[in-house]
Amino acid sequence: MKKILSALTIIFTLSLTINVHAQNLVQNGSAEYIDTTTGWPEGWTSITGNWQSAPDTGHVAVAHDSSHIFYEGSDESGILQQDVNVSGYATQIDNDSLQFEFLGWTQSRDEGSPSDQASVSVQCLDNTKTTVLQQWHSDTLYSLNQWQAILSYIHAAPGTRWVRIRLIAIRNQDTSNDAYFDDIHLIPMAATGVNNVINNNFFSIYPNPATDEVKIVTVPYALQYYNFFIISANGVVVKKGLVFGSGSINVSNLPIGMYAIHVYSDDHRYLQIVKFIKE
Repeated sequence: MKKILSALTIIFTLSLTINVHAQNLVQNGSAEYIDTTTGWPEGWTSITGNWQSAPDTGHVAVAHDSSHIFYEGSDESGILQQDVNVSGYATQIDNDSLQFEFLGWTQSRDEGSPSDQASVSVQCLDNTKTTVLQQWHSDTLYSLNQWQAILSYIHAAPGTRWVRIRLIAIRNQDTSNDAYFDDIHLIPMAATGVNNVINNNFFSIYPNPATDEVKIVTVPYALQYYNFFIISANGVVVKKGLVFGSGSINVSNLPIGMYAIHVYSDDHRYLQIVKFIKE
């Protein structure tokens, strides 16, 4: 396949520094593959609605990752679900030392007010999938014509063996449900939220606070090009691109405030988020 609480509910509010050996547990997180039997995105179940793996052509949004997005179609509401088997992490979970990072992207088409709306829920379930041990639900979002990050850290309650992810789309305008999703990740990480169980933090930034630019400084073994995006305090991506491991990013045009820079490698082996202040 392609690369695609402690209920700390985060649309933007990030811990200071997070680094993960980013093994994405979600199957088909970027909607690139279709189940030829059901017509749904492969690995996902359409609980309600008529979910599709839609190419980013025509009226739908340009994909955040690759060339397809999760698109409900025309129903008033729809729920798309994936149950992720996390029993391989049973030891860490039952020792109360694991959490999951959920990261996904959503946007809505600007067709009037109120616009179509998106939200996400994540549940930690027992082995039978009948008992909810932990759960989190995002705010209802409507990011018009631009991708907005949905980010949260969900504590893996002891006994968790499945994690259920639900993408929820609500139609308020027109005849199509234009609350889109893409690039969905569920990443296991140490419950401290600071270090990957394998790697240490691989980059730092300076100056912080910054006025004109932030410089990226990686450890020697991680000197390469990275993707980055900068998220504003309301969860909107304000800048993205590529940066070398010893390069810098121009932030002079950003309004004064708090931001987070999310840096990751193409293979998602390196992924880290650092908060900074723009003065």
